[in-house]
Amino acid sequence: MFYTHQDRDDDYKKSRQAVIDEAARLEAESAAREDDIATLERIATQEDHESYEEYEKSEHASKRANGTSLELRRTASNVLDRVASRITTRSIRDPPPPPDGGLNAWVQVAMGWLIIFVTWGYVNSFGSFQAYYTEVLPEDPSTISWIGSIQVFLTFFIGAFSGRLLDAGLFVPTLFVGGVLQLLGIFMMSLSTKWYQLLLSQGVLTGIGGGIFFCPSMGLIATYFSDHRALAVGIVTTGNSVGMCFDLRNSRSDGLTIDRRHGLSCVGPRTIT
Repeated sequence: MFYTHQDRDDDYKKSRQAVIDEAARLEAESAAREDDIATLERIATQEDHESYEEYEKSEHASKRANGTSLELRRTASNVLDRVASRITTRSIRDPPPPPDGGLNAWVQVAMGWLIIFVTWGYVNSFGSFQAYYTEVLPEDPSTISWIGSIQVFLTFFIGAFSGRLLDAGLFVPTLFVGGVLQLLGIFMMSLSTKWYQLLLSQGVLTGIGGGIFFCPSMGLIATYFSDHRALAVGIVTTGNSVGMCFDLRNSRSDGLTIDRRHGLSCVGPRTIT
């Protein structure tokens, strides 16, 4: 058989038709793909819209919760401010400059000297008490020393907290309460005959009483001076050394020996003065 012109034309037509069919198929697939893409975009847009609505709702709820929480915090803060203002007995204002001398300031130094005498000096005089208690009590010296140790500890430990009362303007009530407790402890010492009684009266009660007004008194002196503050505080602290001179065993008045109870009873009125 021979390949004629007619056969060639038929092959050309078949090839052209195949190309046309393939193009149509590709166009149909492209259109379907575009439809799928559009559908996916529409679904994504709808999901984004729903997600955005949910986000807005959550943000609104969060803002509303934060606003409520902030309002509660503000309310609590206002309540605390009102309570604190009622607890404070005096309004807080800037103090005037210290006089740094004058009669009033040096009178404070004299009174501070007396307070240090009956608190810090009284604590440091425990050596004479230790010697006397060792003679009259059936306890060893290490056990008796707990009385003075507790007294020293309470005097300085409580002073770390009672100093805040001076800042709050409560020095006079602090001085009154501390003085009453210390005097009560001293008078109870005169009635004590056992080691544990002395531990409670001299160690605990006088330690608490002295600690209440010891630190505020030192702080008060400093508020009256600026340039001469070191001198004033130094003079006040000498009361400590004088207080150490108290000797319970050898207390005498006009050549007459004073017994222990009489001696301790005399310490109380001297502390008042």
